[in-house]
Order: sequence, then C-alpha cells, then structure tokens
Amino acid sequence: MNTISSSSQSEESLTPQPPVDDLVEAPTQKVPAISAPQDVAVMPLTIANLVNGIVPAPASVQANLPVGTYASMPTGTPLPASSSKGITRPLPLWAFILGIIAIIGGIITAFATGSDWAAGDLTAAIVAASIAVVLTLVLIVRSIAGMAARSNPHRLRQYISAGLIILVLFASSGTGLLIQNSMHSVQAHYMEGQKQWEGAIKQYELGGEKAPSSSDLARTYNEWGEDLSQKGIYGIAISRFDIVINEYASQQTQVDHAQQSESHAYIEWGKHDLKQHDYMAAASHLDMALNQTYCSAECRGEATPLTSTAYYNKAKFLLGLKEYQESVKAFEVVQSRFPQSPEAQQQHPDMSTALLGEGKQAKDIVCSDAVPIYQELAEKFADTPEGREAKMALSAPQPVVGHFIPDIPKASDGYLDVQAALIPDQSSDISDTEFYAQLDNAPTALVDSNGDFTFKPLKQGTYDLVWGFSRPDGSRTYTSTSIKNTNQYLYVAQIGPLCSFNFGEINEKFLTS
Repeated sequence: MNTISSSSQSEESLTPQPPVDDLVEAPTQKVPAISAPQDVAVMPLTIANLVNGIVPAPASVQANLPVGTYASMPTGTPLPASSSKGITRPLPLWAFILGIIAIIGGIITAFATGSDWAAGDLTAAIVAASIAVVLTLVLIVRSIAGMAARSNPHRLRQYISAGLIILVLFASSGTGLLIQNSMHSVQAHYMEGQKQWEGAIKQYELGGEKAPSSSDLARTYNEWGEDLSQKGIYGIAISRFDIVINEYASQQTQVDHAQQSESHAYIEWGKHDLKQHDYMAAASHLDMALNQTYCSAECRGEATPLTSTAYYNKAKFLLGLKEYQESVKAFEVVQSRFPQSPEAQQQHPDMSTALLGEGKQAKDIVCSDAVPIYQELAEKFADTPEGREAKMALSAPQPVVGHFIPDIPKASDGYLDVQAALIPDQSSDISDTEFYAQLDNAPTALVDSNGDFTFKPLKQGTYDLVWGFSRPDGSRTYTSTSIKNTNQYLYVAQIGPLCSFNFGEINEKFLTS
C-alpha cells in the first residue's frame, strides 16, 4: 500500500487512478497538494484499496482532496457503528428477559395442562418445537432485513443468543418426545405415593407395564387392597388381592403378600360382622379365610375361635326365628368342627330345642323324615326335656287309615255295621271259627259310605286288614285278600314310631252274596 504521510506537506503531484467504473484510462494531471489532518492517511482511490477494506475518511476530509485520491482512517481506528433499525435492532435486555420468561412460562403452562404428565410433556414438546420454528423464521427474516450486515456491531451477539434459544427449544422438544414412557412411570410412582391407586395403575400401564411381569402393578394392587381393607371396604379389597394372586403369578413376593393380606381381610371382615351381630355373614367370611390353602398357622389360630363363635351365635339367632333346620345345621358345625370350643360345651340344651322344632316341622310335612330326628333326640339328648318328649313320641300308638274304592254296602240294603278290622299278624290259613274268634278281639273301624275308614291309635306292630259287615239276623260276612300261593295277607299295616299308617286306595269288594 502506498501511503503518504499526512505530516509531510509535499508539493509533489499525484497521478490519480481511474475510477472503477471507467473503461478508459483517465488523463494524468497535476494538482496542488492539499494538506490533510495529521491523523488521516491519504492514498490513491483504487479497486485494491476498496477490496482490502480500506475505510474512507469522513466526507469533510475527502472534499479537500484532489480527484482520484482519498484519505483513509489510520490503522487500528474502530469502524464507525451503523445504527440498526426496525426488526434488526437488538432487543433491550428487559425485553429479552421477558421473552425468555414468556417462552418458559408457555411451555410450563402447556405441560401443566391436564392430569396426565406425559400428555402435558407431549404438548410442551410440541409448543417448544413450534416456538423454535417461529424463532427460526424470524431469525431468517431479520437476517435478510440487515441483521447479517458486517456493519451491524451486534450481529454476533444476536446470532449466538437466537441460536442458543432455538437449539434449547428443539432439544427440549426432542427430549419431551423421547421420555413419554418415563413420564408415565414418574407420574405413576407419584400417584402411588399419594394413594391415587387407579390413576397410578393406569399410568404404569401407559408406561408399558403389564401382567404378569410388572412388580409395580402387583405392588400397587396390593397397596390398594390394604388401603381399602383398613377403610372397612373388605369385598373390593379382596378383589384387588385376587387380581395379584390370579394374574401376577411370576411376582411371587407380591403373590405371597396378597395371600396373607386376603386372609387377614377375611378375618377382619368376620370380626366386623360379629360386632354388627350379622352372624351368618361372619361365619361365611371366616370360613373363607379357613378354607384358603394359604391360610397360615397364625391365620388359623386367629380365625378358628372366631368361626366357632360365629356359628354358635348364628345357630341361636336362627333358633329365635324358629328356622330350626338351619339352626341345627349351625349347631352341628360347632359340634363337628370345633368340639373343644366353649360353644360346643354349652350348646347342648339349645341344640335339643332346635332338633325338636325341626322334628315337629318335618312330621307335619313328611312324617318319615322326622323319625331319625326324634331318634337322635331320644338317644343323644335324653337328659333334656326335648329328648324325653321325643322318646315318648317314638313309642306312642299311631292311627291307621285307608279308603275302599268299590261300592260300599248300605244300611238301606239291609247291611249293618260295615267295618274294617285289623287282626294281629298271623297266617290266613285258619278255620272260620278261629278267624271270627280273632275278629271279636280285633280293633275295628266303621267304613263310611264314601269308603274312608280310620282306626284309633294302635300299639306299634304288624296287623292284617279284613273287612265285612253284619246283617239284622246277626250273621257276619268278612273277607281278606292273601298273596297268591302264600298264607300271607295282602293288606298289612306296619305301625311304626311317630307316624300313622295309611293303606291308601284299596280296590277290593265287599262280599254281599
């Protein structure tokens, strides 16, 4: 570079270089030297100097220089700052900070919208990506508008700050998209800690966990069940334990925990029922605990006496309602399953009352069903009033009834004393004299015109049925039917304990000739 010092005020003529735009060489001429300020360098106006970035001096200096020369700012002198205008101007610090706060606030608001953290995270990721795209477009527009000009002294700071913000937003968006399952898991653990069991299970499942491999799900179901059990909601609590037992077999620790908790829930349920005097429910729930294969020795030790008490109180309650059959069943459970219990030792009188009541009810419906009940009373409860009553009933005489189907001889036809008779068991192969001799001592019953007959209660035993009539002259005609080729009567009354004997329909005629 040919530099002419400003301190030497040489009168040497300068040969100007042709302007860049000229296509022909300009004529050389001499001009008087003009002095420039001491801090300004004077040099030829050439394309090289312009390309090399030699900065012209102020216009006031240039105006006094010969054509074809210009003065430059001395080396090391800072470039004059150009004033950015419009959208190329850097934001004030306060506006920049407020903008950052607004962006962060918007993302947080998007995240916090709704109850699902993963959904909020996805929304926030989309918002962050959208803001990043908008900021990128704004940066491009500002660059075109002049922010990229070398004369912009704030260019570097503006690009770095904008680039960092856009980079952070895109990174945040990408991270939000990648951690969806993790967000579900984090929220699930949080909700589990807050005892929001249903929500926690939903979040675990959304995070990819499922039966039977998820220990988190199994644990949450157990915790849910225990929470419900503590609140006295035993039925639903047990259903939660059942889920673990039935669906999470691979999680043995949680399955063991569920089994123990379920047994405990049944016992607590039974205790609650006993306090409420709901003895039938108590017996049922305590039985559920004892019937479980996983009811431990401790479980059985606690449930057994409670179950005995429940069944005893159930039996007494039903006895008060005169539901004798169900009451007897409950007493029998105490007697058979808990023979050493205090209830088994004290229930003897109450059970005899229940048995007699059951026997009387059965006797009115199907008498034969009552016989074994009375027999049990007579044998095992002979020391009670009910046992003694049963014994007497079992040995009491019983009536005999029946009905003849064919026409019955009528008194208007000259037939008197139409009767049926019961002769004690003996062979039918006897003489007429022997037959009528027995008939005179046999119990008889009048046969009504409709064919019905009823004997007064007879001593228990076997009797053969005969029937006939007498005439006004005193003669009698009686008959019976024997089994073919035998000497045994066909119609035999087997009078047993407790119940009357009924011949039913007898399709036999009276011999009137």
